[in-house]
Amino acid sequence: MNRTLLQISGQGESRFYGHLNILAEYAGLKDQPWVNGYVQHGWTGTDGWGDYVGSRRIGHKFVWSNRVEKEITSTGGRNVTVIGAPWLYLLKLKNISVGNAVKKAGVIAYPLHSQPWAPKQDTNIEYAEYLKETYGPVTVCLHWTDFENQKLKYESFGHKVITYGVGTPWLKGFDLKILNKQLDTLQNHSKFVSNAFQTSVFYALSLGLEVEFGGPAGWVKQIDHRGTYGRLGQSHWQKLALDEKLRDGFWKDELGLANLKEPAELRTLLGWNQKAPSITAQFMIHRLKDLLLDGNPFEKLSYFSRGRS
Repeated sequence: MNRTLLQISGQGESRFYGHLNILAEYAGLKDQPWVNGYVQHGWTGTDGWGDYVGSRRIGHKFVWSNRVEKEITSTGGRNVTVIGAPWLYLLKLKNISVGNAVKKAGVIAYPLHSQPWAPKQDTNIEYAEYLKETYGPVTVCLHWTDFENQKLKYESFGHKVITYGVGTPWLKGFDLKILNKQLDTLQNHSKFVSNAFQTSVFYALSLGLEVEFGGPAGWVKQIDHRGTYGRLGQSHWQKLALDEKLRDGFWKDELGLANLKEPAELRTLLGWNQKAPSITAQFMIHRLKDLLLDGNPFEKLSYFSRGRS
């Protein structure tokens, strides 16, 4: 499926980081079947999608947690089902018990990464220096969009720099096994550090890694205090992740541990009981409305033409 079709049909965002492939494998299917809806592809402090996109969409939304479902329905949103995070299904496929994964010693750092549509102040040199002074040489995992132009900055301080690869399904080099690589790497470390709260914090917590925050980070402007990268939102979410009494329940709730489905139930919820799941007329109508009504359609055409990471 080419990039334009992946984006216009809404299938692309469900396939980010190999999420749909993980769900399909768990459900007993091969490849990446069609899904008539949107699978949440990352954590946010709001409704599972940036800028409250999830709350505005008409099409069905398959989300990670009860909190996200409540965020959507409390503002009049509908068509939402909680299924839990694909990450947890990957752990089940690998027979890994949450919170008890075998870990080796070592520190891994996840710097706040940029996005083409949300550039952030470049504080990588300052953060590389902070890591060296605080922990000594560590493993630094860079988002693929930063790997080429930021790698040398970290290596100059003696850090080992890695990337998991391209997680965007319509871009060259897309890797279906990107979360498998992340899982293997996190299991080889005992401490996770970052200068920003992000989705991977939950993955580290789910494996029982120690989590710490610190160092300079270049923030984007964000009015919503609960937003993923706003300064006030960062303070709120980091506090929950660091609180010894709250963090265990926090990551379990946000990843939807109690909401995971058995294979047969997941097939039913995602419409995969057919031999060859395909697009439905209802989803086509919903997707068209979502494209036309959610923001400026001309901006969307530009968005599709340039791609998004």
